[in-house]
Amino acid sequence: MSNGRYRSPWDIGNDLINLITGPRRAGKSFYAVHLIQQTASYGYVNFDDERLTVIEDYDEIIGAVNTVYGNPRYLLFDEIQNLPRWEIFVNRLQRQGFRLLITGSNATLLSSELSTHLTGRYTL
Repeated sequence: MSNGRYRSPWDIGNDLINLITGPRRAGKSFYAVHLIQQTASYGYVNFDDERLTVIEDYDEIIGAVNTVYGNPRYLLFDEIQNLPRWEIFVNRLQRQGFRLLITGSNATLLSSELSTHLTGRYTL
């Protein structure tokens, strides 16, 4: 605790990709929204929407986020494991300076493929 305010174990202001993992319906999304609301502005995308999982040009997703949320620096991607090749996508966004908070299921997010693509770039 600092100045009477709760201090999260995640520092969403850092340049690492922040992951929240766990089983479905465990409160990951609720917690993530609580964390990211502490930023000045953020964009939110829920990948439980099947229409998003068929998009091939991921720049369309960022374009829509920028339009709806006014070019936010912080992004919350919920249930990202539903997006094909998501690891490469978030890696690129992190290199472009976005601050990322993502949620997803344990099995997918903790796979060996994740560690290959994001080694040294994420925190759990």
